[in-house]
Amino acid sequence: MKADRCRVNDLGGNGPTNLGSSFRLSTWKSLKSWSRYSVPDCIGETPENMVKDFLHTSPLPPAVSDHYSYSSAVGLGSGTAFASEGEGHITAVRVWEIANSYITGIQLRYDLIWSPLSGRKTAIEQEVELFEGEAIIQVSGKFHPRNYIYQLIFVTSRGRSLVSGQPVQRNFNFYPTHPEAELRMLSGRHNGNGITSLGAHWGVVNMGQGYGNETAP
Repeated sequence: MKADRCRVNDLGGNGPTNLGSSFRLSTWKSLKSWSRYSVPDCIGETPENMVKDFLHTSPLPPAVSDHYSYSSAVGLGSGTAFASEGEGHITAVRVWEIANSYITGIQLRYDLIWSPLSGRKTAIEQEVELFEGEAIIQVSGKFHPRNYIYQLIFVTSRGRSLVSGQPVQRNFNFYPTHPEAELRMLSGRHNGNGITSLGAHWGVVNMGQGYGNETAP
């Protein structure tokens, strides 16, 4: 990938941003800064491909590329792009839904701090708080290719799960490709009514010396 030919949309309000070394380094510090950016504005490039290309030219530790994986987004993908933001382990998840219908909002907690809400709240809220050392290792559910995500299931390393929404439409299953990886971020789109697409980013919290103080579970 040629960085001067591919841009991403800066969700911080600064418009399209050229990909460069500063973006690469900040992105891979616990996968934090990726949350400011949406799907790349370049044909044929996916977030997963961009990640691989960056890692091949980046001075980051080998553990970064070994542990990171991206579960490609499912769904229509209309509306506003979002990505969860935070440092540390994910320690809790909230999901909102419309009764007998689709998912409207998602929120993740990193250590003690909740990320901004992606989507909107409704009267029906599901929440799970993780135990110390517990991590999310699978995200599954149902989606309609023409509108919304209809069900979300978060499965933890202790075999617990949070289930929200309705078991209708098409299946999807997100897993990390490395046995030590955990969910680090969710990205996708929402249109003001509900979540229209969703993808998952997997990795470890400590990507190597100098890139975080916590250790992987």
